[in-house]
Amino acid sequence: MLLALLATAGLFYGGLRATGTQVGVACAGGGWLVAVVLLSLGRPEGDGVFGGGAGELLFLFGGMALAVMCATLPRLSRPAP
Repeated sequence: MLLALLATAGLFYGGLRATGTQVGVACAGGGWLVAVVLLSLGRPEGDGVFGGGAGELLFLFGGMALAVMCATLPRLSRPAP
């Protein structure tokens, strides 16, 4: 679980570094949230990645907290031309 949350933090921080604004974090967070929701819906056969246990909730709420933390980081300074 810790490794998955660290990878999620890397995704959000990478979005921040790639764009230099909070828009990158929002795009990465939106994509992550869509993927988590789609994986939690399951299939008609009953298969699902997230079953609603404590670990899945920790990943969901921990990931959302990490997205908020990365979005509230100060903006990155642009190098002088």
